[in-house]
Amino acid sequence: MAHDTISPEPGGEPPVVLDALHVDRLEALADGARRRQPVVAQRLMHEIMRATVLPSGEMPADVVNLGSEVAFRDESTDALHTVVLVMPEEADIGRRQVSVLTPIGAALIGLAAGASFTWATPGGVARRLTVTSVSPGGTGGAERGLCPGDPPRQGLDAFDPAGSPN
Repeated sequence: MAHDTISPEPGGEPPVVLDALHVDRLEALADGARRRQPVVAQRLMHEIMRATVLPSGEMPADVVNLGSEVAFRDESTDALHTVVLVMPEEADIGRRQVSVLTPIGAALIGLAAGASFTWATPGGVARRLTVTSVSPGGTGGAERGLCPGDPPRQGLDAFDPAGSPN
């Protein structure tokens, strides 16, 4: 994924809000991934550095946090994708649990519903993605019925959360 890039919107990047409970762990994760996944590590660190950090009790419910169920739309295909954002050790694509240390995970962390960003795929195609909804959650997704064997969400099968939208 070394060719994936995420670009700011015209007029600037969308605001990022992070939960103070997770900031130190996210920084350590980004720092530890610098050699293995430099593009993702750089993106995650960029989001951390520019974020407004709030205590857990003050986090807006419509902001993507670890454990959040996030729905987002690919504006070029109008496909809707739903994932749960988790730490790498909890990632399980069969349960739609996407690591914050993937290109899409690093891009989504801290964004509010309605935020959009542009993503350049490895093939050089620019895709605009928009967060359509955020549901707060725990640290995984099983409590929301996101288990293997559940019917796929609209458009999810056409999306590779570890890489780029198809």
